[in-house]
Amino acid sequence: MINEFRFQYGRDFEFQKTQPAFPGEPVSSQGISPQITISGSAGIVFGNRIFWTGAPTPTKEAFSFADTYSVSRGKHMFKFGGDVVRFNDVLDSLFQESGAYNYNNRVDFISDYTVAVDALAQPACGTTTKVACYSNYVQGFGPPRFEFSDHRLWLFLPG
Repeated sequence: MINEFRFQYGRDFEFQKTQPAFPGEPVSSQGISPQITISGSAGIVFGNRIFWTGAPTPTKEAFSFADTYSVSRGKHMFKFGGDVVRFNDVLDSLFQESGAYNYNNRVDFISDYTVAVDALAQPACGTTTKVACYSNYVQGFGPPRFEFSDHRLWLFLPG
């Protein structure tokens, strides 16, 4: 007779933080730079990523217990046992939490930027004057952090 018991604990640490905003750069209510996309022939994307914007990336933990019992009878070996695994995940990354601005061209972006930095009244967007020159803006809303656990059980018996 042989009894084998195993225990495992695993944890995944992947810490990534966003860089601080430059002076004059637009920021969200959390003080995080939004993602800015400028379309056109020489398009560019800069600012913050639209996911995992201020917090560490997900933290994962796993606990595993396994037990196998073996019995030898003559020419036969019988094994039975099981595994119990529990996973814990913490996600702290609301998609587009800091927002994402999209501009049709560089002139529209520069117009909005100079209005913000120089405290001008209105930007000049191409041939028209508007409150802002970006073509669209999106931002995620909701709880930024949630946790969940997953429990799994495996059993095996001689057949």
